[in-house]
Amino acid sequence: MNLSQTDEGVAGASYGHRIESIDLIRGVVILLMALDYFRDFFAQSFFEPTDPELTTFAFFFTRWITHFCAPAFLFLAGTSAALMLQREKSASEVALFLLKRGFLLIVLELTVISFGWNFTFDAPLYIQVIFALGASMILLSGLIFLPPWVSGALGLAIIFGVGLLPDLVSGYGDYGGHGNFWHTLWLIMVNQSEFKMGPLTIGPITAYVIYPAIPWFGAMALGFALGSFYRMPSAKRHKTFLYLGLGLTVLFVILRFFKGYGDPSPWEPQSSGLRTVLSFLNASKYPPSTLFMLMTLGPFLIALTYAEKARGAFCDFLITFGRVPLFFYVLLIYVAHMVQVFMGIMDGNLIAEMLDPYWRRPENFGVGLFAVYVLWVLLVGALYPLCRWYGELRFSRHRSLLSYF
Repeated sequence: MNLSQTDEGVAGASYGHRIESIDLIRGVVILLMALDYFRDFFAQSFFEPTDPELTTFAFFFTRWITHFCAPAFLFLAGTSAALMLQREKSASEVALFLLKRGFLLIVLELTVISFGWNFTFDAPLYIQVIFALGASMILLSGLIFLPPWVSGALGLAIIFGVGLLPDLVSGYGDYGGHGNFWHTLWLIMVNQSEFKMGPLTIGPITAYVIYPAIPWFGAMALGFALGSFYRMPSAKRHKTFLYLGLGLTVLFVILRFFKGYGDPSPWEPQSSGLRTVLSFLNASKYPPSTLFMLMTLGPFLIALTYAEKARGAFCDFLITFGRVPLFFYVLLIYVAHMVQVFMGIMDGNLIAEMLDPYWRRPENFGVGLFAVYVLWVLLVGALYPLCRWYGELRFSRHRSLLSYF
């Protein structure tokens, strides 16, 4: 079935066969990710925003709501691969596209994106969400040739079995001529870790794996399997996504409440009811636990259901960002970091102090959370024309290299 012939429940033919409800959710997610980064760049706080004992509700919510970003991006990347197959592309074409784009994302993470975070070449490398996205695409390229249920079963096995992975990644891997390559690969793919790398650099540098690929790959594999649901009539698809989302959410509440399997950090009673609720919601993200995935993917599937019915100018605004999430992501990091440097200099700090990794900023730098939201709104608005221009350029030349960005 060609997506140009899908029923009216799937909005979106403005740009070829793209489904606007998916771009809408992507737009929401990338703007939430921007909010999280603005909090990192500009907020002055002396506590971990998800620490239920020290945080405020506003800080906790600002951080917690962005937990939905990474699972949503991984899931939708898998769904997009399934939709490519439904557009009468061959499995070989889709697999090759995923391989190329996966490697490209990894290179971007280690070069352009890394420099945007640090503004220096001698800072440690932080292997984050774009790496996990790229590595997961490479893994998914091998599943393209199998029935979707295989991918779905593997995705569920990873999501529910991530807590059973042996903790073999502690310690130090050295891929600088003395270490074991396979051990280092295990470090990168399975758990948070650090290691040295050096063959392609001037001397060894430290790399920190923040987003190991395999625990996150479960969301992409599941998204690929559920992408076949877009062959269904809209009413049946809506009901399926809604019930599945509600089921995952209820399962999260039950497992979390009884402190059973699913998360290495159980919730604990706090000094007030509100703080106890914050503790309950504070599921482990690094690496993502089973309960973290249930907590985020459940409401996400519910939102995906209702996104198909959303219309209006604000939805069009969000869709603009959802069509070019990678372009916006890279642009955001550079613009936000440059604004941070400028604000720091205006606040009396030396330029050498500000031209450091953003997390080594002077202690006196930072603004309140309300000002963070104001900066977020202003800079997102300022970047909108560029994203709209790039979206029109990209989809007018969809066979060019721009299709990978």
